[in-house]
Amino acid sequence: MSDSDREESGLEGEKGRARLVAVDRDIWLVEGPSVAFLTIPYPTRMTIVRLSNGRLWIWSPIELDSELEKAVNELGSVEYLVSPNKLHHLSLGQWATT
Repeated sequence: MSDSDREESGLEGEKGRARLVAVDRDIWLVEGPSVAFLTIPYPTRMTIVRLSNGRLWIWSPIELDSELEKAVNELGSVEYLVSPNKLHHLSLGQWATT
């Protein structure tokens, strides 16, 4: 997919706020806030994939706010939350309760 074909969806992308960026059909990236690990700031990024059944698979969920929740809900219902390791679990609880 070329840069000109990329679509932004949902959030406006205010400074410090998450924003959905389509990277291909049914695949989005969302940049989140930095988190500190051993005093070093690390950027966060989440991947959303719409499955063939229309449900969503989320890899490494980032901090959830009302705007992000609304944008994700417009894409579909979350079926899977994947926290690939101990560093990617920080926002998992927020997503599990939605």
